[in-house]
Amino acid sequence: MLTGFVVSAGCIRRFVRRSSRRSATIVDSMPLADARGVGPGAESARRAPLSSVPSSTVSYFESGAKVVLFRAPGPICSATVAVATTPVSDGGHPHCLEHLIFMGSQKYPRRGFLDMLATRSYSDGTNAWTCEDHTAYTISTAGAEGLLRVLPVYLDHILNPKFDEEQFQQEVYHVRRDGEEAGVVFQEMRGRENTEGDILSSAWHRALFRGSFLSYDCGGRTESIAQLTKDEVERFHTANYRRSNMTVILVGGDDLDLQAFISAMKPALEEEMTGSHPEISLDQRCLPVEKILLSETLEQRKLFPAADEDVGSLTIAWHGPKLADVRNTLAVEMILRFLTENEASLLNRRFTEVVNPFCSSIDYSIELFPTTVFILGFGGIPNDEGGESLAEEGDEEHEEDGSDQMDLEEEEEEHEEFVQDRGLLEPGIMSELVMQELSSVVNNGFPGGVEAIKETILRYRRNLLLELENNVHSHVVDALIPDAIHEDGLEIGTRLQQEFKALDTLLAEGEEFWKGVVSQWLVKNRSRASFVGKPSRDLSTQLQRQREESAAARHSSMNGAKAEDPKPSSIDLTSVTFPSLPDAARIAKLPCTVNRIDYHSQTIQVDSAFSGISIVVDTKHISKELREHLPLFCSLLFSVDVLRGDGSVEGYESFVRRLNEATIHCYAGVGRNAGTFRAGAIPSCVVVDVSTESGREAQAMEMVLQSVFRSSLSCERVSAMLSNLNSDATESIREGEVVCRAFSRLLHERAIGSSDSNAAMLTVIQQHEVLQRLQRMKPTDVIEKLEQLRTELFKASTPFIHVGSREPKPIIEMTRSLWSEAAGRVPDTENTTHYRHQRPKKYQEVKTASKVDTNVIVPIAGVQSGYFRLQVDCPVHHDHPDYYALEVLCEMWSRTEGPLYNGIRGEGLAYGASLWLSPIHEQLVVSISESSSPNEAWDVFVTLLTKSLENDMAETSSLEMDAAKAAVLYQMHGDRMTPSMASDLAFAGAARGVIAGNEEFARREKLLHDVTIEDLKRVERAHLERLLEPENGIAVVTCGLGSSDSIRSGFKSSKCPILLREETVDMLMSD
Repeated sequence: MLTGFVVSAGCIRRFVRRSSRRSATIVDSMPLADARGVGPGAESARRAPLSSVPSSTVSYFESGAKVVLFRAPGPICSATVAVATTPVSDGGHPHCLEHLIFMGSQKYPRRGFLDMLATRSYSDGTNAWTCEDHTAYTISTAGAEGLLRVLPVYLDHILNPKFDEEQFQQEVYHVRRDGEEAGVVFQEMRGRENTEGDILSSAWHRALFRGSFLSYDCGGRTESIAQLTKDEVERFHTANYRRSNMTVILVGGDDLDLQAFISAMKPALEEEMTGSHPEISLDQRCLPVEKILLSETLEQRKLFPAADEDVGSLTIAWHGPKLADVRNTLAVEMILRFLTENEASLLNRRFTEVVNPFCSSIDYSIELFPTTVFILGFGGIPNDEGGESLAEEGDEEHEEDGSDQMDLEEEEEEHEEFVQDRGLLEPGIMSELVMQELSSVVNNGFPGGVEAIKETILRYRRNLLLELENNVHSHVVDALIPDAIHEDGLEIGTRLQQEFKALDTLLAEGEEFWKGVVSQWLVKNRSRASFVGKPSRDLSTQLQRQREESAAARHSSMNGAKAEDPKPSSIDLTSVTFPSLPDAARIAKLPCTVNRIDYHSQTIQVDSAFSGISIVVDTKHISKELREHLPLFCSLLFSVDVLRGDGSVEGYESFVRRLNEATIHCYAGVGRNAGTFRAGAIPSCVVVDVSTESGREAQAMEMVLQSVFRSSLSCERVSAMLSNLNSDATESIREGEVVCRAFSRLLHERAIGSSDSNAAMLTVIQQHEVLQRLQRMKPTDVIEKLEQLRTELFKASTPFIHVGSREPKPIIEMTRSLWSEAAGRVPDTENTTHYRHQRPKKYQEVKTASKVDTNVIVPIAGVQSGYFRLQVDCPVHHDHPDYYALEVLCEMWSRTEGPLYNGIRGEGLAYGASLWLSPIHEQLVVSISESSSPNEAWDVFVTLLTKSLENDMAETSSLEMDAAKAAVLYQMHGDRMTPSMASDLAFAGAARGVIAGNEEFARREKLLHDVTIEDLKRVERAHLERLLEPENGIAVVTCGLGSSDSIRSGFKSSKCPILLREETVDMLMSD
């Protein structure tokens, strides 16, 4: 991601207010256990009435606090409390305060009370994030009744937190008895402050907002966090958490009674605090243009630690218009989308979709600060170390000979010379090439003329409408917060309406206007900073050495004395009376009707302005030699040349543009909800997913099937995609969490004798090797393999088709007919795609027989935190009688303020710890993330589980069980809260032979309701004990290079020993 960071009490996420590849933002209470893709717009998108845009209702309290209501149909209601916060240093005051808010309040001092109440209100708990200019506290519930009862308690925690020294040390920072640094916030930031993204984000913040509060790291730098005190955080709260700085954003359906909520919140929000208190002045949040604007552009290089030095990145950031200038801000955004949104876009054609790419990905972001910021990011830039020896005339030669019409040999030669000689990761080189492209637009106009810009606007407008249907809870919050927290924003609640009005006026502008936008805000804008991110093995070694020296100094200074670990107050809610659970029958349900037409067709009728079509084809009959090409094939499928009916070739740029007009989303992957380097559910199948506006399904499917059956692969396109995927894989295997997941999946497949499965071959570890091998082959040989794959994939069987729409039956008939016509045959009912979940193999016996060693530790240079994952067989699937009891039990273990939260996260051993069931794989999984000592965290888990088994869950109460059941019910409603999510759930159900409609939901709701404590005891004895036999499971640890020996030793001497074999990514790829 490209933007400034957001840190959260429950997870870390990038807060992308605008992105050309925007996706739903999900904030989870605990961290849980990747894809390239792409006629005139329909009338609904071209001129959508403003009545289709949700309107807001704004209420004001005398204190200055604001309440905004947005209506959104569906079962989920949400509240976001946004507080304008002003960082004063790199100490991470707002982030540390965000964590402490949840420790108790003056009126409700018991830690855990808030989250128990929230969970019992049909929620998965409270959460929060910290951003550069605000902190937001969130809760979502199934139905409004639970939200109404928990919100006043939540506000009391936010406004009147209980500050306790022991809690401060535990959550923020302390030195343990063994001399190791700990604390939840400290661990979180240690794991991320030296990552490529955070280093570049910090750089542009400091450059564009020097001397202001936006230049500080709101999450905190570890060296500053270690010096922070409770009193400083308490003073920060007094100065910032004033009611006049607060906005409550409510999103929900008709059951959300605004007046009832205002009455419930009135005691907390009506009166501002009295007396003399420090507060943030307007001057501190003011960003005077004369102080922040750069007079000259800035070009710098920033090193980041990494295990390899193959690829780096570039971030270019410009100051933009004022926050209230919606029209100009949107105008620049339309330009950035035009430049980057798909493979046919201008910058992608110039830099990524070439034989020797200059980078593997381009994206943009817009930050809605008082003075906005536009950002272009370029990832996967090759590191060639050649910048110093470049002769000046090389620049001119490249510019003069940069024709799009050069043949492949000339293009390869020129680009190879450029990449070898230029030094793309030297400051000013890549950024200058980008500026040349932008200047060319100003001087020569837009490829495709002004109509191309209008098409971009219409696509953007259509995507906004889709967001408001399928992601309204996140989208409206993102749209409201900037104006809520800044004095010079728009009238709160009006931004969405104004954006749609501005888009209408922008559609009428001519090409000279758009050239002026590029000139003013991008080309001639001197307030621009560019930062190259360059990987460095030496920096990895240096940081590890500094960490070891710091630890040795702490041990020496302790002189044998043992510091006392903080002992926060224990959580005991047994004497607290909680209200009964809300009436689940009153929770709204999204209307939908699922129809299984025959063995290869299913529909779901939903109230949506859009249609989704999924086509599933088998791969089981295809050889491993061909299937290992699937990620490359799927990535190319909708971005290559196609053959017209007359035999002529339509270039990929033209086809991609037309496909973008006909569809909203078009993607092919291995399995359902797959990523480029991760097989999804039902990995033996390839799934083509298409979404489009209602009424345009035939046009969309005709184009999709033209690409499926009549695309024309060229050497240029294959070479470009191979280079880009290689860069993506290289970047992925730098991340400890990604490698941990990939190793777990790969070792599992090997353990059960399925090394040739799609699930194994699609891991980033395997694909890194495959892609490098393919890149060494002749492009013509790769194309031959891809064409063989296409023939076997799409002409061997009749596909399974799933459609979600207002009127799905005609669409499925049309799709089946078009498929048969394109394939040139009548559907073969004897050879139909088997879209059905297969029960997985159990691997204990296979593992023992084959002597497969599946417990490994993988040290990675540049990684600052450890990740641990243990998975064991558990024969519980969706329809198993133990399913809901085990789901409830896992929720009890993993929930906020539950055993793992308090025992591992609470002790500062890791940022996240969770236990969950994977019913598809029939496995239980324990994961520990961002840990300084994963072996100690494992010891805590073993102690907790052993005690629970020995006591037969004697300490478990109905209070905890009911809370966990309420959280599971919330998740069930949340999984089908929008039309697209209901359709996806029905699609998943089809693989299990289940009609996943409202009747099935009611049946499962009853199964959940009937779970008893005796059921929980039974499933714990039957299933969780397996976790104490790690030798029969798969255990993977990833960590930094300098810590692998101590971690490995710690697991060996654990209460439940795990013997880890050290591996490297390269070693496993060569197995």
